[in-house]
Amino acid sequence: MNLKIKTKAIKILKKVYHHTNVDHETKYGDIVGYKTDFLTEEQWKILKESNLAPNKIEILTHDILVDQFLKLKKDKRLTVEFAKSIFIKGLTGEFPRYRQTLMSFLYLQKITKHDYISSENCSGCSVCGLPETTTEDRTHNLFTYYLGHSCSEYPENFAVELEDILQYPKPNISQRDKDYLIKLLLSINSADDNETPGQLEKRIGKEKLSARSQIAFGSI
Repeated sequence: MNLKIKTKAIKILKKVYHHTNVDHETKYGDIVGYKTDFLTEEQWKILKESNLAPNKIEILTHDILVDQFLKLKKDKRLTVEFAKSIFIKGLTGEFPRYRQTLMSFLYLQKITKHDYISSENCSGCSVCGLPETTTEDRTHNLFTYYLGHSCSEYPENFAVELEDILQYPKPNISQRDKDYLIKLLLSINSADDNETPGQLEKRIGKEKLSARSQIAFGSI
């Protein structure tokens, strides 16, 4: 995968998916579209080569998502070692895109074939948490991961995340990466009972343990 092309694609998507660029006249179910009429032919080429064309809307049912996960579960490339290496590289800031994969991988391990069962406590399936049906902008979801976001709240996005990450090889973990991870874990472990997640994030920033996150897309 050509990271230079990916970097260019993300720069373009930052303009497309900017909150001021919403196309209120175009809606896909509950999802609004984004204006793309300003994109040049060259920019479209970059986005298509990166498989990141905007407004790529998918209507997904619970059963479709489960089948996607079960297919991914059979992929021999998706190992725990691959997921851990990807996560560490994302954590150290070398490539923020990698930060979500371990969370998606761990969710994948729990998926088995089953029917949708409504839950009294949430809007999704009581077995797996997936929605009965959902409309998603595939590219927008991937775009957030390329910015370095990670989230456990929307498992319906994990399948596309895992499909996308398979285009990247398993990274080599350097001693620098290991040392960074140890320092970060020690810093987190030193938090007192009253420290909030937000306060922890600020403290890690002051300790310069999150500075490397600016290496890739953070400076775009």
